[in-house]
Amino acid sequence: MNKFLAVVVFICAFASAQAQNQRTVDSLLDAAKHANSDTARINLLLGLAKIYIVKEGDVAADLNVAAGYMAQAEQINAKVRSADATGYITLVSSYFEKDKSNGAQSKALAEKALQQLAANGTKLHLGEAYYAVADYYNVQDESEADKRIQLTQLGIKAYKDAGDIQNEAYGYQLLGGLYSMPAECLAALKRSLSLYQSIHYRQLQEVYMLMGDCYAAESNYTQALDYDLQALKTAEAAGDSTMLFSQINNHIAIVYDHLKDYPNSIIYYRKALPVAIKYKDKAAIFLITTNIVDAYLKTNRPEEARQLLTEVRSRFPVPSDYLNRYRNAAAFMNVYIALKQYDSAKIYSQQLLNLVNDKSSPANEYMRSDIYIYLIKYYLAVKDFAPARALLVKNDELVRTTKSLTRLRTSNGLWFSLDTLTGNYKSAVAHLMKYKEINDSLFTESKSKQLGQLQVQYETEKKEEKIRQLNQQAMLEKANLRQALLIKNITVAGIILVLIIAGMVLRQSIQRKRNNGIITQKNQQLNDMLIEKEWLLKEVHHRVKNNLHMVICLLESQAYYLEDDALKAIENTQHRIYAMSLIHQKLYQSDDVKTIDMALYLNEFVHHLTESFGAPAHIHTRLNVASLKLDVSQAIPLGLLINEAMTNAYKYAFPEGKQGEIYLELQPDGANIRMVVADNGVGMGHHIADEDADSLGLELIKGLAKDINGNVYFDSSEGTKITVIFNKAPFRKTAQTAIQDSITT
Repeated sequence: MNKFLAVVVFICAFASAQAQNQRTVDSLLDAAKHANSDTARINLLLGLAKIYIVKEGDVAADLNVAAGYMAQAEQINAKVRSADATGYITLVSSYFEKDKSNGAQSKALAEKALQQLAANGTKLHLGEAYYAVADYYNVQDESEADKRIQLTQLGIKAYKDAGDIQNEAYGYQLLGGLYSMPAECLAALKRSLSLYQSIHYRQLQEVYMLMGDCYAAESNYTQALDYDLQALKTAEAAGDSTMLFSQINNHIAIVYDHLKDYPNSIIYYRKALPVAIKYKDKAAIFLITTNIVDAYLKTNRPEEARQLLTEVRSRFPVPSDYLNRYRNAAAFMNVYIALKQYDSAKIYSQQLLNLVNDKSSPANEYMRSDIYIYLIKYYLAVKDFAPARALLVKNDELVRTTKSLTRLRTSNGLWFSLDTLTGNYKSAVAHLMKYKEINDSLFTESKSKQLGQLQVQYETEKKEEKIRQLNQQAMLEKANLRQALLIKNITVAGIILVLIIAGMVLRQSIQRKRNNGIITQKNQQLNDMLIEKEWLLKEVHHRVKNNLHMVICLLESQAYYLEDDALKAIENTQHRIYAMSLIHQKLYQSDDVKTIDMALYLNEFVHHLTESFGAPAHIHTRLNVASLKLDVSQAIPLGLLINEAMTNAYKYAFPEGKQGEIYLELQPDGANIRMVVADNGVGMGHHIADEDADSLGLELIKGLAKDINGNVYFDSSEGTKITVIFNKAPFRKTAQTAIQDSITT
């Protein structure tokens, strides 16, 4: 539309302030922990990944965290094979690559995600994919702008089908910034505002700002200022300190500029600039700076304009894109013209000439016309009339193409200046008359639009008032009719009937209260019994854990007086007891007192085991443990079994400081679970598979495997590998029975 909508609006769909982000992360983590399905857990993990991707700053650690959540989602989806989750993972991967500035790969992933979700995805994820792909199309390019609008409309439809009002409203908000016609823009934004208000959504500052832009495009600056100030008030109430706050202040300043209130214009520009500098948004910094420079020149403060330009350019190099190079050259040239430093201005006029004559440039007819006007003013200032005349002719051709009355008025004003300076007064008078005629026409058109809007507003309010009065009259008539019918129907029989009904209702109410009291009492008793049971069970686990730790401490005390085989036996016993103790610790610390998360348990237990052997540098431990929850009757024997296998590996697999690796795996294997402890050490003899092998550790491994109805396999071809396959089905043993069986074994 004009320079109001040339500012690109950036809104994070997935993030806001830092504190809010942390609250969202905590909420999603808690939800993921208690998710009742794998697909729900995938969506929550990807939501966490998006928060870290769009998090403020360019921190590699944030991307690593995001990559971790994405990897977890992919691991779960490898099991459930959800087509919707596959498409959503691809979409979040496109955000990840975009944040790493891999534009081409990011776009390809987004388009792939759109295809996947269009075929088999949910409407929610499909809508998000449409919005994401639309963002890759340049709104400044007419053909791409149409495609962007089309994709956004498809996203709106998907969200509407899904019943997601907030994202449907956001789509209309996006359309408001994409439409070039003010009427279309306002219609989309009013629809967005209506949807937001229907769900009591309060973050409306961007919608108000865009509505201000639409009115400004119609030269209705009073209405534009009202909406922009409302946007600022809403942003301040919400504590918004993002780049949107900078954009709102910049837009208010531009409206004041059009109203020729330059002091207020400079005030709001000055509020916008520090926010852009804070976020290092170079495009916004240069846009706001050139706007301030323009306001300074209009208030005859060229030296302040020069100082500001010099300061900003010293801190932030000019971006290499065409638009910012053009703005930079035009700003410096205008400042030096105002300072009458024409030699300095000439340098920048040549830069503008090179830009406008570049046939491969992306400049459209409006931008080229702006450059011509700047150059014409320069040539008039230095009284170089021949190039000024040539550029005026070229500019007239462009003006006829754009059909812009504002530009035609400017062109006639420049012709008037040129003709006056060259003494061609007859032509000067003709151009002045044309300038006045167009100016009056623009004024009349603007006032006509405003009057038309006021007329429509008046007629609308008049009709609404009439409808309100008719509704009130209809309601009054209905009330009178009901009153007449009520008086007619009130009889003795009616009174008796009412009394009978009242008695029945009273009786039912008394009975209901009595029954409710009994039910409430029973529920309270059951709840108290359940709480007491849970507390007692946790207390049992706590005391068992404390008793086992006391045994460990006694064994440690005894170990000071032992050596050689006796000491090793004590140490082995300590490890076995710790394996059981840790399970009881996890049980009383968890809300679930019946199952153990083996991933958490084994990570901590292996860390303890490694530390107990002095964390030898020549031995590397690698774990591949799925997040499996096992019944305590399986967890205890399995923990003891892993203790025996890894203890043997630490003791015997790597003699004389030999480098090596111990590998622990616990993964689902169809309906069973597979446990593997392997090392690449010196290996053990083939007799280990013998049923009569004389080794307490191996006998324990075999006995513990039988205890969980598992099969154990030994392999010494490359080091030592112990594999146990067992069924996940829970046993009917209690935790105490499992402990006794393990100790007996």
